[in-house]
Amino acid sequence: TGWTAWGVYPIIERALESTEEHLLQSLQIKASAAKNLRLTSKYYSIENYLKEQISPETTNPSFKALWQVFDESFTLSDIYVQLKGKLSDIPGNTVNLETWVQEQLKTFVPEVTFIQAGPGRGKSVFCRIFANWVRENLHPIWTPILIRLRDIENFNTNLEDILSAAVKADFVKSDAGWLHDRNTRFLFLLDGFDELRMEGRTAGGIEKFLNQVGQYQKDCQRAELGHHFLVTGRQSALLGIFLPSNLQRVQIMLMNEELQKLWLGKWESLVGKEKATAFADFLEARACPERVKELAQEPLLL
Repeated sequence: TGWTAWGVYPIIERALESTEEHLLQSLQIKASAAKNLRLTSKYYSIENYLKEQISPETTNPSFKALWQVFDESFTLSDIYVQLKGKLSDIPGNTVNLETWVQEQLKTFVPEVTFIQAGPGRGKSVFCRIFANWVRENLHPIWTPILIRLRDIENFNTNLEDILSAAVKADFVKSDAGWLHDRNTRFLFLLDGFDELRMEGRTAGGIEKFLNQVGQYQKDCQRAELGHHFLVTGRQSALLGIFLPSNLQRVQIMLMNEELQKLWLGKWESLVGKEKATAFADFLEARACPERVKELAQEPLLL
């Protein structure tokens, strides 16, 4: 109801455009006051956060750079293909990663989703692509909040304080109870759990943090707040620590031949057939030592 009321303002503004002149002056005064309220509301701040920090159309240089593919003119979303995942607790069960996570949101499961994979398998790219998908398709039923865990300076406090410090947005700064408003439901994508261990964070500290996330996920279900947590990291980051009982783990699988062809098709449409063919040869050479020797004698157009 809060989001519905907030969305009425632009409808009123459009209606005023066709209002008769003799009625317009008094109505415009009221509309101006309403517009000021709208621009200072937390809903406006949330929309602005999504526009500047989640959308690939952002004008913020630091966030725009996260969508770029090296110095190319296209973005990650232009070449992304949906990944396959394997549920760690169900042998042989392969899923479409995006579809599976979408189902977790639709059914409001009380588990924390942990997406694990080795370096360079696409964990961070998935987070950015999926956060934007949620923005486009599920907001405001779900509002994505993307946090790089390496940017969090202090884990020695409760989870709500950690999240409040990590989310750089006005709707957090101006509202101490932002996590308890029933008009908002957040999907927190916490990217890079393994980087905490690589930076020398103590095992006890990151174990406490992960278990706080697990407990808070349970508390959200009991309090009907409904927030959901998705964490990414290497599997090795979980070794030697006590895991929450409600941690649902899924492993990103290597791209099979079908996905590689799909990706190469997108790459070819952007860079041209010659470069795409050269890159396909490079991929083939990785699995064939003899081809490595052949390609060493040829210019590689990447």
